[in-house]
Amino acid sequence: MTDLDLDRRHFLTLLGLASMGFSLPGCGRGTPKGEVIVIGSGFGGAISALRLGQAGVKTRVLERGMRWPVADTGDTFATSLAPDWRAYWFETEAKPPLDVVRVFGLTQAIDAGPGVLEVVDFDHMRVYGGAAVGGGSVVYGGMTVQPVKANFERVFPDWLDYDLFDEIYFPRVRDMISAVRVPEDLYQSEWFLAARVAREQARKAGIDSAYIEQACDWAAVRGEIDGTLTKSAIVSDIIYGGNSGYKHSLDRNYLPAAEATGNVTIEALTQVTAVRRAGRRWQVDVMRMDDTGAVVGEETLETDAVILAAGAIHTPRLLLEAKARGDLPDLPDAVGKGWGNNGNAMFMRSGLSDATGPQSNPPVVAHLDFDNPVAPTLVEHAPVPEIVTRNGLMHLAVVIDDVRAELSLGPDGALQCSWPEGGSQMAVDAARSFVERLNAANGGELDQFYFPEGITNKLTYHPLGGCVIGEATDRWGRVLGHDGLYVLDGSLLPGAAGAANPSLAIGALVERCIEQLIVDDFLA
Repeated sequence: MTDLDLDRRHFLTLLGLASMGFSLPGCGRGTPKGEVIVIGSGFGGAISALRLGQAGVKTRVLERGMRWPVADTGDTFATSLAPDWRAYWFETEAKPPLDVVRVFGLTQAIDAGPGVLEVVDFDHMRVYGGAAVGGGSVVYGGMTVQPVKANFERVFPDWLDYDLFDEIYFPRVRDMISAVRVPEDLYQSEWFLAARVAREQARKAGIDSAYIEQACDWAAVRGEIDGTLTKSAIVSDIIYGGNSGYKHSLDRNYLPAAEATGNVTIEALTQVTAVRRAGRRWQVDVMRMDDTGAVVGEETLETDAVILAAGAIHTPRLLLEAKARGDLPDLPDAVGKGWGNNGNAMFMRSGLSDATGPQSNPPVVAHLDFDNPVAPTLVEHAPVPEIVTRNGLMHLAVVIDDVRAELSLGPDGALQCSWPEGGSQMAVDAARSFVERLNAANGGELDQFYFPEGITNKLTYHPLGGCVIGEATDRWGRVLGHDGLYVLDGSLLPGAAGAANPSLAIGALVERCIEQLIVDDFLA
């Protein structure tokens, strides 16, 4: 029997349990056995915690970042134009994707603290990630993009059944985070003029576009427009959080639902420093911080199982460090391999004849350039603060490219990445093809003011891989050869999500895996 058959059989079994009164997902016959520590509270950690909690499994979620409840005063987060300690994870200078020092001569010095956005710099690649309760969902754009079947099957192993994802797991995640398309009246308003211009220009170039389903509270956006809520989305505040509460981040859905089960606790400002086997149990070393980032204590926790959900930088790092220390010397050789940037390439078209107006968040339009002559490509309109441009469009391309790197530890023990100089030329060439067709049909030029190289692939918001499913783990996220140790996050994805933003694919894959693991591993 193949894993595809097992997937379908398991789904039918769960339907049978549901018909007999068992709640779905995450709960079947049996008594919970043991306790679980989940490291990280992004999509992998939040989903795992909720489903374990629903199954009655005692679960502790360890999150290095702070909780950031949106305050009625509208000043929870730093703003795009005025970053401070709230913006960055222990940085002394702001590091936005646009080089404001070079472009505007502005050095944005900040106090170091436990802010929401982490920047990890490797040779030839800068990685942005979340550091907060809710993980990357606090700092992402909410784009909930389902890869089309052909692109999914081009990237993922053939034993992952796209039809089951389409029927069950993609909708499950969308429903939990309330991801829907922009209401038509808002789309037609002045605030989304840039999105309409982007879509019309793509049409003239013969490229299809689609609305992006958004994990967005559209009522909050309306509140911003009518002045009852702090302007946040409509002034392009995105990478440091949203002060109006417009983001349906995981700390507003999956995580509170997990806590409401009574079986899940979330421990913020708790940074994991080591994971090791201790007989039949597991030990997790943690460092506790206060809200200034000062260390206030260290301890070792014991548990029956550990789920690594710290993302595609820190999950591989924790495993590689454990291997280097001799705590887990027999980890699979595949740990650290298969790392990619989801084919990210960023660029701007400028000098457009069409005024683009204020470039409001959240992004609501994507261009489906899947017949791109270089490689299948999704291109999103990426809003930027109004001071940047009123006759230009910023874009983020997501390309199915073929470059994969390896994460490893250097001689000094620091994490390093083998991303090649120049990155993926395929992603750059695919983005350039898109630009050339758009400009030929509409006028405009590839802007080189903000990105001197025109198209940059030196940064990513979408790190993926490093513990690829079916290679470093089995087909359900169990780390090979290590009972009770799991990976359930973006590390499982093979460096790409199939020409799509990865949050939905990560969430759906974790929903699939944790559903099976609860039945097989966590219930006696």
